[in-house]
Amino acid sequence: MPRMGRMLGAACALALVAGSALVSSPAADAAANAPAVSGPVPVWLGYDRLPDYQTISTEIRVPMRDFTQMRCTLTRPAVGGLPLSDQRPVLVVNFFAYRVLQPVLQMAEYYAERGYVALSCSPRGSGGTPGTWRPFEAQEQQDNYDLIEWAGTQPWSSGKVGQTGISYGGISTMKAVAANPPHLKAAIPIVAYQDPYREFAYPGGIRSTKMRWWPYFTWGTSTGDQTPDVSLATLPQYAEFEDRVNAHPHYDSYWKSLTIDIEAANRTKIPMLHVGGWNDLFPEGTVRNYLGTQDQSWLLMGPGAHLEFVPGVPQFDEMRGGMLAFFDNLLMERKDARLPDSKVTSWEQPRGAGHWVQLNEFPAKRPAVLALAGPQGAGVATQFTYAANPFDNGCLCTDHGLYNSHDYPQNNQALWDTQRVQFNGAPSDGSVVIGGAPVAHVKAAFSTRDGVLVVRLEDVAPDGTSTVITTGWLRASHRLGHGSAIAVSPGQPGMYKVELLPTHWRLAAGHSFRITISSGDVQNIEPIAEPGSTVTIFAGKGGSTFELPLL
Repeated sequence: MPRMGRMLGAACALALVAGSALVSSPAADAAANAPAVSGPVPVWLGYDRLPDYQTISTEIRVPMRDFTQMRCTLTRPAVGGLPLSDQRPVLVVNFFAYRVLQPVLQMAEYYAERGYVALSCSPRGSGGTPGTWRPFEAQEQQDNYDLIEWAGTQPWSSGKVGQTGISYGGISTMKAVAANPPHLKAAIPIVAYQDPYREFAYPGGIRSTKMRWWPYFTWGTSTGDQTPDVSLATLPQYAEFEDRVNAHPHYDSYWKSLTIDIEAANRTKIPMLHVGGWNDLFPEGTVRNYLGTQDQSWLLMGPGAHLEFVPGVPQFDEMRGGMLAFFDNLLMERKDARLPDSKVTSWEQPRGAGHWVQLNEFPAKRPAVLALAGPQGAGVATQFTYAANPFDNGCLCTDHGLYNSHDYPQNNQALWDTQRVQFNGAPSDGSVVIGGAPVAHVKAAFSTRDGVLVVRLEDVAPDGTSTVITTGWLRASHRLGHGSAIAVSPGQPGMYKVELLPTHWRLAAGHSFRITISSGDVQNIEPIAEPGSTVTIFAGKGGSTFELPLL
């Protein structure tokens, strides 16, 4: 098999479909993205101001509409050991179950030192709040609504409430916006999903291998300050989350209840700054949340992974000034705090050699369409057959997106690529920039009634080092949608649409694109492809194509 992989890699190529272009040359295309300013930290992102106040924190209980008492910490700005007596904007900060992390993250204190009242609360069934833990469902969203409305009507409140949070807290923030509480005036969701089925649990319809430990981590961090008997009594609630995920392998009403209602969020017109990372768990959700609320939103995408979105990590601290400016402008009406200069501020990758870029349009509107061609070119039909390897892997890591970055040296794909069908492009002149989510239209035939396609877009350096830019997955039986599984006919060619994660990447001079196709990615999906089964890929005339969004 390795020899066959090398032969395929040498033989296959990328070819332009008529009417496409690798580099957008018309002036209109260039003007659409103007201004595109790259370089050091943008001015608006460099905003900062020193702390003005001490802080006082008090544990309180906030009543919900059904009289459930939510456990919260109220953090207020203070002078001389006494809280300020005037009315201040309020920020709901990290409405999530990880109660023991609230003081570690210090986000409430950061904003209170700068004049905000901060409220950090534990959802039902976590952190000492009564009830059953059912993350991201309707009850939790309703409680978030009640919390915001309570905060907006207290004597120390100006009536302007904002919300922000990281991960779970970012998802809660998006859910809060969709609920449209009247006192919510601004929101900053940080690394939030839009659709947990496709982004977290079943990418491409295949059970994910990532963060299967998450319910137990949440249990441990939600009950850390409680007695052992209370803590152990709640453990079954958290274990049930994994059971529910496994019990719903198709997109159904359960997943719909967890998904962000982006149309509802868009109708609110609440200003939002969506913050994410290209190496994060949820780059797709962050970008889609922005696009779904674009009229009232801005997008800030750094290079980082999930665990880098915490205070004290350089990348997060560099972005934090822009978040403070956003709230200062909208909630405090400070004239020195400016909103983002462009709709999109993004770290143009690779991570190590990248820089900040500001864009007024993202993603690219008209992708280049590439034919996946054989040795005789795009005009000749060709096919390649490979043996499925369900244990193929895209990086030397676990839980990719949590802490890893594509261009770390240990993630070199050169050896793995010898076992994949690969299509190689010509070296770049340095002007090719991807901006958006590529889509592969793979014409394939499987020897079994189901199968897996994993498509990777890679950056190949002159020395042969190959870096994954972005990846997409598809279970063949989910080709018509994730609502149900429909078996394929063995040996019968069909067209399969594989959506890759969005990215923003410049192909350096002398580097080239590589598109690979295989049937495994154990750092992201379970190894369900049947070992020894075969997959035939059809290329050239009437075969597979690849949409590449180019800025």
